Amino acid sequence: MSGLHRLDIATLAGLLQSRQLGVLELVDALIERADAAPHVHVAPCFAAARATAREADREIAAGDWRGPLHGIPFGVKAAIDVEGCVTTTCSRLRAASPATDDAAAVARLRRAGAIPLGLVHCAELCLGAPGPDDAFPWPVNPFHPDHSPGGSSSGSAVGLAAGLFPAALGTDTAGSIRLPAAFCGVAGLKPTDGRVPASGVSPLAPSLDQVGPMARTSRDCAILMDALSGVGGHAAGLTDLLDGLRLAVDPAMLALAPEAWRAVLEDALAVFRDLGAVIAEIALPPLGAYFDCALTLMLGEAYTFLGGDIDRHPDRISHITRTRIRAGASRVALLPEARIWREALARRTAEAMAGVDAVLLPVAAGDPPRRVGIRPLDYSKAPMFTTPANVAGFPAASVRCGRSPAGFPMAFQVMAARDCDGLALRIAHAFETATPGFDLGPA
Repeated sequence: MSGLHRLDIATLAGLLQSRQLGVLELVDALIERADAAPHVHVAPCFAAARATAREADREIAAGDWRGPLHGIPFGVKAAIDVEGCVTTTCSRLRAASPATDDAAAVARLRRAGAIPLGLVHCAELCLGAPGPDDAFPWPVNPFHPDHSPGGSSSGSAVGLAAGLFPAALGTDTAGSIRLPAAFCGVAGLKPTDGRVPASGVSPLAPSLDQVGPMARTSRDCAILMDALSGVGGHAAGLTDLLDGLRLAVDPAMLALAPEAWRAVLEDALAVFRDLGAVIAEIALPPLGAYFDCALTLMLGEAYTFLGGDIDRHPDRISHITRTRIRAGASRVALLPEARIWREALARRTAEAMAGVDAVLLPVAAGDPPRRVGIRPLDYSKAPMFTTPANVAGFPAASVRCGRSPAGFPMAFQVMAARDCDGLALRIAHAFETATPGFDLGPA
């Protein structure tokens, strides 16, 4: 069967359950595409995947179908343990021994019948950026090879856009699922803090690190969340209409976004009105407050966990990553205050959102940067629109909404209240269903 790499999870599940498509046939088709996007696969486990596929074919033929993820291949960010693979986090600093167990998130997907294809690229130690001394070369942005795909879940996003797999796991500390999803034109969810277990994940900033799903559609992310969270209802709760839902924007936040993005958001708001939603305005805490709090927590905790190793082995880490983590040394003493600050910001965010169901925010402040010439601390000079969800601990889905004047995907976030992950995905899915033209990607 041709064109398998373009199909989403929901479509593939129907073909696999009805046995119009074999699991091994699907896995082999995706393995054959591995070179379509160089540097995505950093630790493939194709032989094990083929063996698991054969077993899945036998189970499905016997009528033992586990659900919509049975036989679905997925990529795993190289900061997440897969039994038998070396979790390098794309750094020379990490151990060279294979993981002896799956991370909890991988184990949950396996129990649902999904099949890991191995580890895929991530930013070095989940904090790096493309540079001349990277231990693991970066995959390119699928829309323009001179630009970054975003990080740190770079391989997950590029692999989805290039059709190397229909599902992936990423992690999000300050936007590391949503930014690459936006830059590569795919979907991703930063879940409510703690909703997906993080055991078996290499830490960057443990108080912020969250594991979440990435896929070609928000519907697929909902299917993945049913398995990842251990709580059903994400997929079953999706609707094409949003009658009566209250969606909000923050004018002060929007004023910080590029003019082209604001114009696209106006079009998106018109779509939401047509879907039955009511649009309101609210005032969240200033974006700079979220960003400063997130940056202090991320860099301070990163230096606490990684600074000693980097100081002992500076030759094992790239210049960009080394500079970024060392920048956290001055923030370690500020961590107790930042944690108190975070609690206050989370409380103020919940209060501001008390009268609405979700808030629409930008994902990025512009197009992805060029790969050449990225300076280590450039990212810290402008507040990041992704950080409110990280600081508040709220779920936020990245939703594609058009193309920029330069031809790159554009996206907005749907940020819902704590434990309303299903609602964020419902809103994202309704928009995607109403705007199918935005589903077109480079694959």
